[in-house]
Amino acid sequence: VCAQVSESHYPPIWKWSQPDRTDGRISVNDTTPEMHLHCEQGHIISSIEFVSYGTPRGSCQKFSKGNCHAPNSLSVVSKACQGRNSCYIGISNTIFGGDPCRGIVKTLAIKARCVSPTKIGSSRS
Repeated sequence: VCAQVSESHYPPIWKWSQPDRTDGRISVNDTTPEMHLHCEQGHIISSIEFVSYGTPRGSCQKFSKGNCHAPNSLSVVSKACQGRNSCYIGISNTIFGGDPCRGIVKTLAIKARCVSPTKIGSSRS
């Protein structure tokens, strides 16, 4: 699976449909865009083959790091996604440990491998 989401994208629709409990309004603090990775039923995300939060280049099959890259991109995404059927990752400087390049719109690009859990067990030696 692969995906690319920018911090300038809209947040998920489900966030807009859940008003703040106190006054019925949507919280401005909860408008962070998110990436949702999802493997087919019965499969899990076994590895993260590419990840960059910053200014990645290319498209799903040929991503590459750009001039701006958060060094902890792999650890953030691996912790959120590896071993799961699906995961959500917020697209923000806070989640990735700070702004890797001020004044530039950041994008999260991920390429992950989905496998059947039985294949993981059989591929280990």
